Amino acid sequence: MLPLEFFVQNKKAYLQKIETFLSDELEASVYESNPIQNRGMSNLSLKIIRYCNHFTYNYFKPSNILSNKISSYKVQKILRKTIDPLVYQISKPSNSFISESHRKQINQYYKESNQQLNHFFNLNLEAYNYPL
Repeated sequence: MLPLEFFVQNKKAYLQKIETFLSDELEASVYESNPIQNRGMSNLSLKIIRYCNHFTYNYFKPSNILSNKISSYKVQKILRKTIDPLVYQISKPSNSFISESHRKQINQYYKESNQQLNHFFNLNLEAYNYPL
């Protein structure tokens, strides 16, 4: 069992462990650096898109009020390039959508199963800040 955190921490070692398990050669150099980051749309953009979906062309609603040239996809692309960068600049990355009380409740809920996993698979979950 290999935790995802180990992959994030050391991609080469993670792939080497998979390679020894599969006893096949993997090209680890491909995974050395991956600058692509999948980021969702901001809440503001999602609200605008939900509203615009009533008026723009899309696959599920081919009849629309506006022209067929204005599709939901095009509106989404425009919002991703204009509004989202501004929203992400203004919002602080340290802010979490989970309150501290909910975080404690979730940690308490998974604490026992994390201890069992740590013991059974001999993982070092403390290093990855899992609640134990």
